[in-house]
Order: sequence, then structure tokens, then C-alpha cells
Amino acid sequence: MTRRLSIAVNVILISFLGWYFLVHKDIRGYYQRHFDPREDFLEDIYYKAAVDSYAALNASAKEARAVIAGDSIAAQFPICELLPEAGALNRGIGSDTSRGVLQRLDRNVNNLRISKFYLLVGHNDLKYRSVEETALNISLIFSRVQATEKYFISVLPAADPGRDLLIRELNEEVRRASLAGSFRYIDLYGKFLGSGGTINQRLFYDGVHPAADGYKILAEGLRDSLR
Repeated sequence: MTRRLSIAVNVILISFLGWYFLVHKDIRGYYQRHFDPREDFLEDIYYKAAVDSYAALNASAKEARAVIAGDSIAAQFPICELLPEAGALNRGIGSDTSRGVLQRLDRNVNNLRISKFYLLVGHNDLKYRSVEETALNISLIFSRVQATEKYFISVLPAADPGRDLLIRELNEEVRRASLAGSFRYIDLYGKFLGSGGTINQRLFYDGVHPAADGYKILAEGLRDSLR
């Protein structure tokens, strides 16, 4: 009797814990984030609205000579304030990946007449795909974008050591791909490191996104190519 009672109690306890974690701890979301990640942000209403807004704005953009596209690091880059002479438009969107840029390339970039295209993307890709797959997507973007001069801005360092290792591997893959001559590689990764070879925390506000001083370094790194 005692054994049966113990089994019954354990079954009830396990059932309760299963219900609790399913309802309150989002087991499905945890599984997708860690074992089967998907780029659900591509269907997010705010992401779609940003793509639509850029497409509408491009219809009236007449003075643009350059475009920078990419993720939130690109989106937060105040390029008009720091490089007003460049005549550049920012077409970055938070959370974006190389896949997202590929899908919106025609609506957000190729419907403009520009001479220079800059791509700053890859950080978020490493949640969803391998370094090799990300580098391939980046090469595909450059093969499809319509611009005379094409530049990849190296992915900036991250405070997380594991993520930073992947970023260095990705940068090297893309640098090697640039040797074929279809685009140019702008190496700014090292300018965001401290004396110990790790991320310079002063240049970032969260270990990923640059602070104002960080964006000033980014702007200086692009100045010559934008002239």
C-alpha cells in the first residue's frame, strides 16, 4: 500500500511539474531557442513594417549614393550624423540575419540607384546557422546586390567568449571570400578590442552594440571608402 501511494504521489508530482513548466516556463520556446532555433522574427509585424517602410521611402529617395544594411548594430549606426557628406541611407533592422537581408534585398536596396553598398550582418546568424552557411549567405548577398562598390564590415567583437570565437571564424571566412574580388572586406574588429585582446567594454553599452564612441570608430573606418 505504501509503495502504491508513493508511486501515485510521484506521478502526481511529475504531472504537476510537467504542467507547470509547460504553462509557466515555455518549454516549447525553450526547445526552439536551444535545440531547433527558427528565425521567427521574419514574420514579426514590426520587422515586416520596417521592410515595408524602407520600400516606400526608397521610392522617393533621390540623393542616396550609399546604403548600409544589416542587423541592429547597423540599424543603430547614426551614419547621417557622423558622416553627413556620404549621402548614405541606413537600411538596418534589429534582429536581422543574412537570410533576412537576402529576402528583402530587392525591396530595400536594389530599388535604389547607389554606387556603394555596405553590409554589417552576421552576429545574429550564429544563433541559427553555422559559420560556413552564414558566409555563403553573405557572398550571395554581394552577388545579387546592385552597386558598383560593395563592402563587408567585419562583425564586431562580443563580450561572450564563445560567441566571439565564432565571430572571429566568420570574419575570417568572409575575408577569404572577399579575395575573389566581388566585394571588399573592411576589417574593424581589432579597433574594438582592449589591451588584453578582448572586447573594449568602454566602446559598448551591452557587450554587443556599440556606444557613441564605438560608432565614431566605425564611422572613421568607413570614411575613406565613402569619399
